[in-house]
Amino acid sequence: LVQLKDLDLSWNNLVGSTRTEIDELVELECLYLYGNQITGSIPTEIAELVQLKDLDLSWNNLVGSTRTEIDELVELECLYLYGNQITGSIPTEIAELVQLKDL
Repeated sequence: LVQLKDLDLSWNNLVGSTRTEIDELVELECLYLYGNQITGSIPTEIAELVQLKDLDLSWNNLVGSTRTEIDELVELECLYLYGNQITGSIPTEIAELVQLKDL
């Protein structure tokens, strides 16, 4: 699975937090986990997915604020976090994501 490019586990009734092993998918470009029941905060391990272009964590039960580790995803083009319980303002580090088209 190390060479996996796209992972879509949307609308699968996944419950709980995301597993920390997700950072082992170093070639991952698209990660879709929307429409589940994922809880907790945005996992810091996502910052290890430096090839990531699309990240959709919308419609889960994520809480807290957006983490500044997201600014390490320099290839990120689309970031969807709506439908969660994320609080606070958008971090200024988001401005460093020059490829970002959709937020």
